[in-house]
Amino acid sequence: MMERVTLEPKEIERLIAAHRQNPDDRAAFEDLRAIRLRLAVELGGVSDDDALAAMGGRSGASFNLLIAGPTKDEPPDAKERAAASHLAARAITGAAGPLLGTMLLCRPFDWEALPDPGAVPEKLREPLLRYTLRAPELFMQPGDAERFARFFAPWIVRLADCITSRETAEAWRPLSSAIATLINIIPLYFSAGDLRVAMSARGRILDAALRQAGFALDHPLPPAPGPLAKVRLGILQMQFQHHTETYTALSVFDHLDRNRFDITLFVLGSNQSDIERYCRSRADRFIVLPGDARQQAETIRAAAPDILFIGTNIAAVTHPIVVLACHKLARVQFTSLNSPVTTGIPAMTHYLLGAGPRSREVAQAGYTERLAMIEAPGMCFSKPMRAARSGETSHREAMGIGADATVFISGANFYKVIPELRRTWARMIARVPGSVLVLFPFGPSWSNEYANGPFLRDIYTSFAVEGLDAPRLVVMPPMASPSDIQDLLKVADVYVDSFPYAGATSIIDALEVGLPTIVVDSVQQRFGQAAALLRELGVPELIASDERGYVELAVSLGVDVGRRKRVAEEIREKMKGTPRFLNPRWYAGQIAPRLEQMLLDTA
Repeated sequence: MMERVTLEPKEIERLIAAHRQNPDDRAAFEDLRAIRLRLAVELGGVSDDDALAAMGGRSGASFNLLIAGPTKDEPPDAKERAAASHLAARAITGAAGPLLGTMLLCRPFDWEALPDPGAVPEKLREPLLRYTLRAPELFMQPGDAERFARFFAPWIVRLADCITSRETAEAWRPLSSAIATLINIIPLYFSAGDLRVAMSARGRILDAALRQAGFALDHPLPPAPGPLAKVRLGILQMQFQHHTETYTALSVFDHLDRNRFDITLFVLGSNQSDIERYCRSRADRFIVLPGDARQQAETIRAAAPDILFIGTNIAAVTHPIVVLACHKLARVQFTSLNSPVTTGIPAMTHYLLGAGPRSREVAQAGYTERLAMIEAPGMCFSKPMRAARSGETSHREAMGIGADATVFISGANFYKVIPELRRTWARMIARVPGSVLVLFPFGPSWSNEYANGPFLRDIYTSFAVEGLDAPRLVVMPPMASPSDIQDLLKVADVYVDSFPYAGATSIIDALEVGLPTIVVDSVQQRFGQAAALLRELGVPELIASDERGYVELAVSLGVDVGRRKRVAEEIREKMKGTPRFLNPRWYAGQIAPRLEQMLLDTA
């Protein structure tokens, strides 16, 4: 019986607490790594029975602490790779001890091949699922995003097969709900290509798990409206607040002809904000849904929308709106760029996509929904008012930035700033004498919690590798109000977008203050949306085709003050003309016939 790691649970708790209190405490971090290596080797050297029994004792407690601790996203070092390589050969057959040991030492996407889920001892299936489906808080090395995609997409296909195939569905029934809840698609966003295969598998898992839990996903639909009847349009959101998803959803219904459309807003909660009051004024009714998911679905069905637009991201994690989206609630259920990739959900019928460089046939191949195409730029943000400012104002002096410095700035979210981009920015700053990079990556749009410590360590290390001192990088805390962002942007000279995952509303903030804004183009929607905005504005010279062009463009603008000022003035003049991505009246003219066509598609 294995219990050689006798006193380590309390010691591990102490080390984790020390690291949490001081993320720069590398001694505690390295002690944790040493313990996980020792435990992994011990687990890998015992029989299956002993390994399984050990999970109920101190070794199991140590394992559970380490697998969720601060070392979980750390790539294995040379010793750990050697040990993991030895263990993995037996782990892929489902051997309990080697499987547990390899889980300790490696991130899931470090494995050359994961075991067949059916070969894993039943007692270890849930720990394996929690391990493989836990999204990394931060990619640590260049190439991690692609490695993650190569592992994760086929893995959830295998899990979907386990849950839905006639031979194995019953055995996997107890885990289907946990799998559906644990899946997090966000790390896939930063890999190349479309995500239809992975999202289809996720959709199958969600559909099967909800049906097994007794949800009535199917529902007979009322007849389609007659040619003279109003189209009943429903808008489903978490809530309406000063947020990207609200600005995008509002553009869908803000200026629709009320003689042709009857509009109902469905929300999970009311906040009585100014933007919510405006949204209510643009609709016929506002319904706060009850707390129970089944009652929520029945409330929407009772309102009998012909078309339901889901404006909350349902292509990321599992939350209450995702559960509703899996129900048949209307003849047409569609979404758009707030869900940046296909949803894969069987009940979703359409996806609203901007016409881009790909042909319709090529674009359609990346979506499970039927595409409804609109003219470029393919998106619109209705921003009828600004959130109140906090009263705080950003100044170069307070940020430790000299008056003569060239300031690059980016509000790209933490998750978009992958290792490759962190290193690109460091090389860019190194080529512009006296330049500074200001980041504000911790906005609430994606999360309320971020792995700040590892992120800051890595990006400062990237700057140090290029010979840059710490003052050349300024990382700001979260803004007190969304409106404070524009005050911060005014301290800068050039805005640099993230890539491959591009910005959208963050780009608009920069354009509104006249900042030259550098982006990278791509055919994928989530990668090319910033370029679509700049083409629409008429400044295609700010669009790079690749990383090299991006850096060269940044350096050129960074060192040429005259060119920078000319571009800034051009942007300010063109923004005065209300580009189409800020013109919801134009968008209404685009979307109304598409809504009517969607109904014809499903007749």
